[in-house]
Amino acid sequence: MIVAWLLPPALAALVLAAHFYRAGNLVLAGIAVVLVALLFVPRARAARTVQLGLAAGTLEWLLTLHRPIEVRQLMAILFT
Repeated sequence: MIVAWLLPPALAALVLAAHFYRAGNLVLAGIAVVLVALLFVPRARAARTVQLGLAAGTLEWLLTLHRPIEVRQLMAILFT
């Protein structure tokens, strides 16, 4: 049962690590992998740290999502 609860945040952290690794940021990729390890530490502080890391990852994904939108809007302005 506990695996069912830990699987979604573990996958989210691994995808975040892959995102940072592909961008060439090995430090943040390593931090994202450490978040997966923290999932197996039975302390409230570890859980809060994982939550904070995943929230920061959410902000990174939103910024990443926003970049192509900005480029497309700029292209629309330049080519109209």
